[in-house]
Amino acid sequence: MSVLLGSLIGYLNQYGKGTAGARTYALICCGATLVTLVSKYFFISLGKPWFADPGRLSAQIIPTLGFLATFILWFVESRAEWISIGVNMWLAALVDLIIGSGFGLRALLAIGFVILVLPLIRTAEERLRYRTAAQDKPTEKVEP
Repeated sequence: MSVLLGSLIGYLNQYGKGTAGARTYALICCGATLVTLVSKYFFISLGKPWFADPGRLSAQIIPTLGFLATFILWFVESRAEWISIGVNMWLAALVDLIIGSGFGLRALLAIGFVILVLPLIRTAEERLRYRTAAQDKPTEKVEP
């Protein structure tokens, strides 16, 4: 489920002229889910789960992705458009933290919400760019 949802996020990103694709997001999602599952069940196997903090391992997913997104933004190309990669990776990891915690239906609802909202935001951005470009265009004077 995690790989499928990650692939879907990656496909939506590529469809919206993004740079990272389905494979990248499938790997991010699979990794986030695996870390969450290890975090959830590893301490139980020790026999005394009340002495451990199972959220400690999965809590490191978000800072790791923040570091990766910063690396991409800083070293590859420092353009504001690349910030969306970091945001998409963050969203993918959060959805897969939900899946790894055992709430698959809620993850599907979150992705469904994203699928509904992203095209609306993209359309609004395009209209705003078109309107701004039309207003910024200088008027030409025609001499007789």
